[in-house]
Amino acid sequence: MLVWLLLLVADAPPVSSGPTVGEKPAPYSFVVSTGVRRGQLHCFVCEAAEKPFIIFFARQPNDTTGELASRCDTIIREARTRDARGWVTFLQPDQSSFDNRALLFGRKHKLGTMATGVFEDIVGPPDYKIAAEADLTIVMARGEKVIRTMAFTANGLDKAGADSVANTWRDLLKEVSKP
Repeated sequence: MLVWLLLLVADAPPVSSGPTVGEKPAPYSFVVSTGVRRGQLHCFVCEAAEKPFIIFFARQPNDTTGELASRCDTIIREARTRDARGWVTFLQPDQSSFDNRALLFGRKHKLGTMATGVFEDIVGPPDYKIAAEADLTIVMARGEKVIRTMAFTANGLDKAGADSVANTWRDLLKEVSKP
């Protein structure tokens, strides 16, 4: 019985979560927990416009997500283009009770260019189609088009998945910085 269960888990299809590649990323606002906009409702998608950006839609702050966010933050800082943006949006039912956790997450993982904040709905922004089983959904966009989405279940983000996200983000920024 255990063998069958392990086979079922190993053969589970990847989680499909996030907007369709090629779609225009929809604007959404959330309360920012870190940086100069702390405590303000802000739309980073609106601010980024055609610039490349990466969004982390996370259900809970954890070290695996934080380490990946930190890697992506470093990639932004080291990129030749100064236009890249990134942020972590926690999907929670109550912003005020979660705000400090989002703030501490950003500090713990030394996020300098990537803001953290709380979207006050566990489903996420409706146009982003975040799957209920996705613990982390990552959306990369450029030129007002979604370029890539990646999603992971709880404990599903492993080293290979994190490397894939970081490498895809790095490659996207290299492509943007070409003359």
